[in-house]
Amino acid sequence: MPTELPIPDAPVSNEDIARQMTRILNSSTFTKSERMRTLLHYLVEQSLNGAPEKLKEYAVGVDVFRKEASFDPRMDTTVRTEARRLRSKLDEYYQAASDNDVVAIELPKGSYRLLFHPRSRMALAYVPASSAPSAAGRRRYAPAAAIAALVVVILASGWRSWRARDKAHSQRAIHSLVVLPLLNLSGDGSRQYLSDGITDALITDLAGISALRVVSRASALSYHSLYKTAPEIGRELGVDAVLEGSMTHQGDRVRVNAQLVIASSDEHLWAATFERQEKDVLKLESEITEAITKQIRVRIVPEEQRWIQSARAMKPA
Repeated sequence: MPTELPIPDAPVSNEDIARQMTRILNSSTFTKSERMRTLLHYLVEQSLNGAPEKLKEYAVGVDVFRKEASFDPRMDTTVRTEARRLRSKLDEYYQAASDNDVVAIELPKGSYRLLFHPRSRMALAYVPASSAPSAAGRRRYAPAAAIAALVVVILASGWRSWRARDKAHSQRAIHSLVVLPLLNLSGDGSRQYLSDGITDALITDLAGISALRVVSRASALSYHSLYKTAPEIGRELGVDAVLEGSMTHQGDRVRVNAQLVIASSDEHLWAATFERQEKDVLKLESEITEAITKQIRVRIVPEEQRWIQSARAMKPA
């Protein structure tokens, strides 16, 4: 008989959830499924921001699947069908998950509110008793396990070396980009102005570089609730790169996770995390802009550099 192990409750930070979302949305399981990416993106944001009215079947249908106001979930099963697909996609993703996947995102049956668990605990939730090796078995397989571990280390080392060379080779000057709205993962909807303000400041600063074409805020905003892959966005907007990310807020600290993705190949050119006190959010935004300009390798004249380094007042709307 299988052995069920209790799973003690353990908190999962919004930062961990943000990193896990980036891994999931960029995985092969989700990159070709625009509907699933859009639905997961929406459910994560609403689950963290504590908006129960947005996690009803009707709201999901209208907000995510663009149903008319007359949408009747009793007659139209789109939302339930897509929720089952999402649940299946998440199961498929976690079957091939690695040790870097530290958060398990679960969509319980009969609910649209996501649950977030430390993945290590989820992995131990259901362990067949027959799978526990005996002492003799452990001794028998110890040498083989040691050899296997050595092979893994060698392969991992070679892979990291190849990736470093490949990344250096793929880096090139970027002449156009779009700044997608930062995803607010603070768990507080009232902080939306903060993520919107940082997004606006990034667009304004980057647009001040004459050698760089930056897509307007209005065009970028249209992708907030319609999640598409970087290659799709690149083709539609005619840009070389896509800047995306998320914001979390804890106490008086603001953290932004940002990624710069090459539109043509969907490769991550750069990713970094920035954190400061909320009162220093302008400096945080300036640091992000400076880091991006170093990656895109376009010519910046001294006047533009001084503009980027200067902090400007940003007030809540």
